[in-house]
Amino acid sequence: MASSHLDANTIRTIIREELAPVEERLTGVEGRIDGRLDGVDGRLDGIDGRLDGIDGRLDGIDGRLDGVDGRLDGIDGRLDEMDGRFDGIDGRLDGMDGRFDGIDGRLDGMDGRLGGIDGRLDGMDGRLDGMDGRLGGIEKTQFQTLDLVRKLVDRDLQQRQRSSGGSPEGLRMAAKGATVREPSGS
Repeated sequence: MASSHLDANTIRTIIREELAPVEERLTGVEGRIDGRLDGVDGRLDGIDGRLDGIDGRLDGIDGRLDGVDGRLDGIDGRLDEMDGRFDGIDGRLDGMDGRFDGIDGRLDGMDGRLGGIDGRLDGMDGRLDGMDGRLGGIEKTQFQTLDLVRKLVDRDLQQRQRSSGGSPEGLRMAAKGATVREPSGS
């Protein structure tokens, strides 16, 4: 019973030694991924802040449009009352029409900017999808590498066990790189 315990300890030691470089490399890759994801989080915070600014500006435009709309209501009432002063009011309406064109142009510009922001967000979303896909590939490669290491360690242990004649002493010697003599008559 004690000899199988020694075999298990030897096997564990060999496995730990074989996996240590893989674990160190994985820790380094994990640190680089965390750093990049922190950068993505920071950039997303910046986008969120910019969208808050645009939202505030849109509130201001809405307020201004409400004011202009109220003024137009007042002008319509005055036109009903002062039909005789139509020429003067017609001139004022021409000026307001120009202002509407200005506001309409500004709204078109903002619409274009929002479309650009939307496109940039779509691009960032695509980049995040790409990062996610690459991380999945890294994880798959990591699991394949660990599986290969396990198979190599198992094969090495089996070869060492065969060459040691299966004895605990022979296995310890094979693990240390020593050669085990074949029993006479084999």
